[in-house]
Amino acid sequence: MKKREIITVMARVGRSLRRIWHAEHSLSARARGLDRLMDIVLAAGLGLFAMGITLPVMTVTELWVFENEFSILGGIRKLWFEDEALLAGVVAAFSIAFPVVKITLAWGIWHHADATRPHFRLFMKLLAVSGRWSMADVFIIATAIMIAKIAGFADATSEPGLYYFMGSLALVTVATFRIESAGGKAG
Repeated sequence: MKKREIITVMARVGRSLRRIWHAEHSLSARARGLDRLMDIVLAAGLGLFAMGITLPVMTVTELWVFENEFSILGGIRKLWFEDEALLAGVVAAFSIAFPVVKITLAWGIWHHADATRPHFRLFMKLLAVSGRWSMADVFIIATAIMIAKIAGFADATSEPGLYYFMGSLALVTVATFRIESAGGKAG
């Protein structure tokens, strides 16, 4: 193949991939300026989320000697095996399920929701509702740290996992705000 033919084929492949990746009337197809970085922001949010739920979020020191580190996943696992299934389910819903749904919904709306269709408004409302639950899990962790400090028998300190988790929430909140803003202009 000649150089010109290769360039032509590559251009056609690129256009085809763009049509597959970005729906014709999606928000991502209309993105301008910094909104073009939405995929990077959502991916970074997902990466920080993964680190936030697996790394320790809190260290509890009991009687000034015994230290225990807790991650979100480890805490859910511990609750489950100590026959606290309801509490484990609530923590898992707020700390894992809601953020994953929010990130997935944001990415799906950004790339695939057709802003010219009537059901687009429904997707935007679902995204807004999912955002209302995003800080509940941080309050759960903050409350646990506060209770341990007030009880006096243990001291609790925050760990890097908490900051990764909060960073994820911040990035995804900014992304959903931008998506909602772009959706309001498009719809």
